[in-house]
Amino acid sequence: MKDLMELLVTSETRKQLLRLLWQEGVEASAHQLSNLSGCSYASVYDELEQLVNVDLVLKTKSGKSNLYSRNLQSEFAESLCNLVGELRFQTNLKQLDEQEVEAHLFALGAPLGGARVTQKSLSLEEALVAGVMLAHKNSTVARVLPVVMAKNVSHFDFERLFFLARKEKVSRGLGFLLDLTGTLSSSRKLKKLALKLMDKRVKTRKPFFVLTSKKGKYALLLEEQNTPELAKKWHFSMNMGLDSFSSLYKKVIETE
Repeated sequence: MKDLMELLVTSETRKQLLRLLWQEGVEASAHQLSNLSGCSYASVYDELEQLVNVDLVLKTKSGKSNLYSRNLQSEFAESLCNLVGELRFQTNLKQLDEQEVEAHLFALGAPLGGARVTQKSLSLEEALVAGVMLAHKNSTVARVLPVVMAKNVSHFDFERLFFLARKEKVSRGLGFLLDLTGTLSSSRKLKKLALKLMDKRVKTRKPFFVLTSKKGKYALLLEEQNTPELAKKWHFSMNMGLDSFSSLYKKVIETE
């Protein structure tokens, strides 16, 4: 079917859009689809409007932007599903339980220990974003994520990673952990990429670990004292020093 797709669809932009919208179930703006596909905005916009006109794609208003998604009610939906190949719709990351997320991180090199198995299938980017979501509730997962990032950095599709992080509203957490990984690995590239997730409108500091947001004044004072400068840069507070991350990172990465 993939060969048939190559044969029948000659526009590279259209092929990328059909795969994103129909195979992966992405719902996004024209600008986001341009970034995800690697195609120019002008060509993406033109192709999207043509796909809307033939009822293969839906266009819905969201604030000041238009979002595009597959039209499963189209009379050509079944044929198009066959054309793009096996459908792999994006997983609802909020529905994953902790064990499933940890299993994927373990498979990506996280030092979590024990044999872990999952029936779910996540992309690298989905697994990492799910990991960041869990890290806000689990300090152990937070500590292992720099290891996972360092081991898999050359395989990330960063545009897709950032898109998913923004969609799940964990872009600041991802930015902090990428920046942290760049610091631990001395990677200027990672630190520079992390800054793309910096929201300069954010001025208020909040706890990184959401389950510890309600504390007494002495606990809050201790957290303030122990928050690394790097976390403060991202407007997070945490009762966990940088040494908690670096000790595990060095133990795993530098001994391999």
